[in-house]
Amino acid sequence: MWKIVTPILAALIITAAVWIPRRMDLNRAVTADEIKWIARSYNFYLALNEREYSDTFQAPHPGVSVMWLGAAGLLKEYQPHLGKLHEIGDEIITKTYFRGILNNPLENLLSSRIFLSYAHLIVLLLAFWITIRLIGLYPALVAFLLIAFDPFHMALTRLLHLDGLLGNLYLLSIIAIISFLYKRRTYDLLISAAATGLSWLTKSSGLFLIPTVAVLFLLDIRQNSHHHTSISQSNRFSKYVWLFAIWLLAAIVVFVGLWPATWVNPISVISKMLISTSGYATGGHETPVFFNGRIIESGDLGLRFFYFYPLTYLWRTTPVVLLGLLAAIWAFFTNQDLFTKHGVRLTLFGLIVAVIIFMFGISLGTKKFDRYLIPVYAPLDIIAGLGWTAVAMWVKVKLPSVYS
Repeated sequence: MWKIVTPILAALIITAAVWIPRRMDLNRAVTADEIKWIARSYNFYLALNEREYSDTFQAPHPGVSVMWLGAAGLLKEYQPHLGKLHEIGDEIITKTYFRGILNNPLENLLSSRIFLSYAHLIVLLLAFWITIRLIGLYPALVAFLLIAFDPFHMALTRLLHLDGLLGNLYLLSIIAIISFLYKRRTYDLLISAAATGLSWLTKSSGLFLIPTVAVLFLLDIRQNSHHHTSISQSNRFSKYVWLFAIWLLAAIVVFVGLWPATWVNPISVISKMLISTSGYATGGHETPVFFNGRIIESGDLGLRFFYFYPLTYLWRTTPVVLLGLLAAIWAFFTNQDLFTKHGVRLTLFGLIVAVIIFMFGISLGTKKFDRYLIPVYAPLDIIAGLGWTAVAMWVKVKLPSVYS
């Protein structure tokens, strides 16, 4: 019975830990960019309503997933009025009414933020469920409690903005693909692909998932080459190429299926998205940036150095996570019991690969903000959770009276 009850209790604990801090007092503060996303959500809804699908291209980020959730929040808030307006059937009146929404955007932000918090909860619970199968219930519980109460992660996932959602989708995609390589379950491959497509719809930096998954596949080929001597290297490689192609195609289907602008002119839309985001990355900052105790003027090449993101991570993470990461290093090199399990080691290496590739890729851009690094926080929180669990297991062996 406890085998059934315990995971349910753990899921309820994670639900409360994720939901409560991200739902409380959502009307207490606002950021400047959220006003833009309210406006874009409004325009996105109008484009859908009028079947002007090309107008669902509102920003090159592209932020489509956020606009879907923002539009859902606006519709929920104004559904009673929408019915009357549609009965009138006057397009000008309808547009005028919705433009009136933008006159008081702060009053309409709460509902959209709530819809985004639902998305965060669903994505993290799904990632939690997959992580349990990789590293076990208690290590996963510790890891996701660290994610739930990570202050930087918590702050960004309370906003109607891109980075928090990108970080959670990035985590889900990586965890699911690691689980696929571990257990070879088809639905893990498809979950990873769906999360990848949604991450592309959220922010173009989700494209770093492509080289990450490719590297994980290549590492898996190398690792399994010693176990399948009867299968030629070329046949194994061909099989992985097909799996990667299926994963990539499924992600593209999600990306195209949920962005109506790509139905009209996909090549033009994707070209504008890539060219614009590349321009953002290489163009640098338009205004001075405060970093590490000093003001750096726009265009200063100092921001190109690769220490920017590692240093901001040290500022933004917590001592608990940093100590957990040190504990994970200790546990790995001393071969603690937890770190000898295949699922744990596979998860550890997969998350490290994801962190290195994303941090390296995002560091290439001239324009830098600490929030751009959010996709590495949850993976490192999981590694820290493994470290703390290993410490607890070591203490249980060395000091059994503590647990008696």
